[in-house]
Amino acid sequence: MTQYEINPSSSTPQSLVVALAVPAPVITSVAWPGSPKAQGAQCNTEISYSNGGGDGYIFLRVVNSAGGVLASILQSVAAGETGTVILYFNMPASDIIIYAQVGVGTEVTDTNGPYTIEVLLSIVTTLTLALSPTAVDPGETVNFSGQLTRADAEPPGIRTITVIDDVSGTLISTVSTDSDGNYSGSFTAPITVGTYYYASEFGGAILATYTLAPSSSSSKSIAVGINYILNIVVPLAVGITALAASLYSP
Repeated sequence: MTQYEINPSSSTPQSLVVALAVPAPVITSVAWPGSPKAQGAQCNTEISYSNGGGDGYIFLRVVNSAGGVLASILQSVAAGETGTVILYFNMPASDIIIYAQVGVGTEVTDTNGPYTIEVLLSIVTTLTLALSPTAVDPGETVNFSGQLTRADAEPPGIRTITVIDDVSGTLISTVSTDSDGNYSGSFTAPITVGTYYYASEFGGAILATYTLAPSSSSSKSIAVGINYILNIVVPLAVGITALAASLYSP
């Protein structure tokens, strides 16, 4: 019988590389901010996501059409995780097109959009106030009137106007304008003698595609009881002076 001797041997070592699964997020839904929005108003975009990969970190962000990042967040996720984040940014001075994105590292894995937010145009307003009469007895009636106007010369519509004591801020009267912005009313003068200052205010209005900016009138004054006292004191002083002059005249 032939005998064989088998010498020991070994194969070349091989290395086994195990690649860990990385996150693979996708967007499942987006709740876009309302449109239009006033310049500077806070906008919030709600992004819901699902991670089809492994554990790790993902980013979620809102970008404009030029690729500029308006808001972003980096957060850890687990394999199979779902979630929702809310991102906030401020409205610029013009219409804007935005996209919602998710990704890993520097890679965008999913994009949702575009969505357009229109800027809410703000129109400057001007408010006037006139008081009549400007000198009254304590407790008498003071009439007021004025007009609310828009910078674009369009009628402002029916708006609420308040008249306040311009020193204390106390509310004196609340009235509505007509469709052309004219308003009027009256109030009772204080019972204490003195000079009082008043102003009218418009709190602004948000309409469908634009806003009317708030405005206030210049301060106007009334003299309560002062002129009536002077009407007595001044002639009396003049009379006394005339009498004294006649007594000492040659």
